[in-house]
Amino acid sequence: MTGAIKTQKLLEKYGIYNEKIADFAKWSVNDKKLKNASRGIFNYIHEQGKTLPVPLSAVMAPVRGKSRHKHIERTRPWPVLLLSDWVRTAFQEPFKGFYLLGGKKSDQLDEVKAMLSRFWSRYRVVDSDVAPEHPEITIPFFIHGDEGRGQCKRAVLVLAAQPVFGWGGENSITSHKQLAFNMQTFTTRMLMTVIPSEHYAANGATLQTILRAL
Repeated sequence: MTGAIKTQKLLEKYGIYNEKIADFAKWSVNDKKLKNASRGIFNYIHEQGKTLPVPLSAVMAPVRGKSRHKHIERTRPWPVLLLSDWVRTAFQEPFKGFYLLGGKKSDQLDEVKAMLSRFWSRYRVVDSDVAPEHPEITIPFFIHGDEGRGQCKRAVLVLAAQPVFGWGGENSITSHKQLAFNMQTFTTRMLMTVIPSEHYAANGATLQTILRAL
């Protein structure tokens, strides 16, 4: 967001005005200490009407919490965006599965079935233990977990699903750096949950419980 402000000022210096950059930059005008960049992005996305109606669900999972300055484990509802809800949303109008089916839509069923059949026949060579009962209608996904640290210096695990087929076509790779740069990763990553490290239960119980539910 700060970059958008600097870009806007540079453009104004040379008498150039870009409406989109100006709209993007205005959300960071009061963020002098650069602590609310994500809030500015979220506000911008909501203002532009670019959100998706994926419902928020909860999974009962063991998580650590504080009680009188001691960490204890309790089973509590943890917020998640279920993969099934993502898929249901992705197949609604106007998308009709475009982002999950290699750039094809659900009304191109014959082409979709042929593509999926090819994929699973090739994948069987790599892993013969995975053999879906109906390969022509089984959509493959990656489950991607990434733990990192932000400005607060605490570890946070982000869990997301990712379709194997890029919407650029059957032969595109959704994890390729060039795709991530040229095609916004918002269209290939489906956030499922976020778990701060202080809430991890022992032996990975929190993550395992959530994965089984997803």
